[in-house]
Amino acid sequence: MQLLPNGELVVLMADHQTTGGYPVVAHVCSSHIALLSQMQPGAVICFSFTGIANAHALFMQQQSRLHVLQEQCMIQLKHFFL
Repeated sequence: MQLLPNGELVVLMADHQTTGGYPVVAHVCSSHIALLSQMQPGAVICFSFTGIANAHALFMQQQSRLHVLQEQCMIQLKHFFL
């Protein structure tokens, strides 16, 4: 998240510049990037502070859910192709 001179915050995604810009005042947890990327431009978003341990736990939960989803997809594909 960068702080613009007018006081607005901008969340930069994967297509952000590599150097320069405005002061970085915060980061978004990697486990929340997918949710953030689905927001409409101009949407109101509430942020909260978290620690590294909590961010890591959220990431691990996300990875676990994605692993379960992947396994279920593989089971369905096996049934489809048999």
